[in-house]
Amino acid sequence: MNKDTAILQLMNTSGIGAKRLSRLLKRLQNESYPVEDFVMTSTKELIERYGFTENMAASLKEVDSELEQLSDKFWEHEIKVITQQDNLYPSVLSKVLGEDAPPVLFIKGNLQILESRAVGFCGSRKASEKGCELVRDSAAYLARQGVNIVSGYAHGVDLAAHIGALSAGGVTTLVLPLGIMNYSLKTSLLELMSDDNMLIISEFSPRLGWAVHNAMQRNHTICGLSRAIVLVDSALKGGTFEAGKTALKLERPLFVWEYQYQPCTEGNEYFLKRGAIALTENDDREQNFEEILEVISTENLRSKQQSLFE
Repeated sequence: MNKDTAILQLMNTSGIGAKRLSRLLKRLQNESYPVEDFVMTSTKELIERYGFTENMAASLKEVDSELEQLSDKFWEHEIKVITQQDNLYPSVLSKVLGEDAPPVLFIKGNLQILESRAVGFCGSRKASEKGCELVRDSAAYLARQGVNIVSGYAHGVDLAAHIGALSAGGVTTLVLPLGIMNYSLKTSLLELMSDDNMLIISEFSPRLGWAVHNAMQRNHTICGLSRAIVLVDSALKGGTFEAGKTALKLERPLFVWEYQYQPCTEGNEYFLKRGAIALTENDDREQNFEEILEVISTENLRSKQQSLFE
């Protein structure tokens, strides 16, 4: 059994969630115990030494024959399986998210993109036409300055951010809300993508479908990867709103749109009242995108905004 298959087996073991898997993988590294050897550990040792229940041990021993076939497909599709203990794992995620950082990432594309400064975009699937236009413009502006545009690959704001970055000749990271084997490239990106300008990341079991809680978790990871977050057309509940709260909790600088000729959404107003930085445009349609660049260029990334949790 290879390492990728062993990791898949652990991820599919009943009773092993993300935090438990993270602690287990860290312990195995400290013990210099290869994960592919660990999954062959006796039931007795799993229970007595590693705190497994009988049901957990039985679940681990129920080998899914499809998992090995799945790991073979990773090679075929150029997908890398990276744990938090690997050198390729983005250190910013561990630094910002701590014990909440995803223990395993499935990655496809140009890993060097993770070395660039990043700005995350979160917003409604049903964002206004004006909101999507400003997202494309701001993502393009930042991409031309060498910034990695990170978003969640949903319709609306997310897709506008990815398109804006790629249309400007920049790079973008797609953080998926589902397993990477269930991902397919949207038609609007086909002509813009290349092997060099895109990175695809999933923290979920490769065959897992879309679910609301996964989309929420994906937004958490977007915040962890990004030096600042741009929030568009937020309501007072839902994934976009939770992403804004997460950004402030993690002390990521938060930018929200304050429109000149139309009212802000309730969520945007909520965050503006709590110290979010307003993105605006003047009568000549010139926007203050450079404020984002100024903030992410500073050494001290701690937000000066009021925390929602103080």
